[in-house]
Amino acid sequence: LLQTHIPIGLFYKMISLHKYLSFDYGYVILTFNEWNNALEIISDHRNLRIVKFTMESATIVSYLRSYGISESSEDGERVGEFEVLGNYPEDMICHSYASIHLRFKNCWISIRSLEWT
Repeated sequence: LLQTHIPIGLFYKMISLHKYLSFDYGYVILTFNEWNNALEIISDHRNLRIVKFTMESATIVSYLRSYGISESSEDGERVGEFEVLGNYPEDMICHSYASIHLRFKNCWISIRSLEWT
């Protein structure tokens, strides 16, 4: 099958209108600013919204580090608009893979299988 990328304008419209969306790797290509804009759109809604998408680990790590979030960030730490909710040892999958849980304004974020190295 030919894989088609979703234009960023359509992606923004979809996340503002739908309560639940799931995107596989490669369907949406987001720059750092576009990812930030997506978080703003999701967090502006009062109702629970769930958006799941898969990103390359190196990309998400780069974005998190741009905000000042790292593998040594601790539960309760605030970094700009983000609050670190935990980088729990029980979430460890193997050595350098972990999950991190964040809150960005009204948007709850859970990133699983994150490789910091």
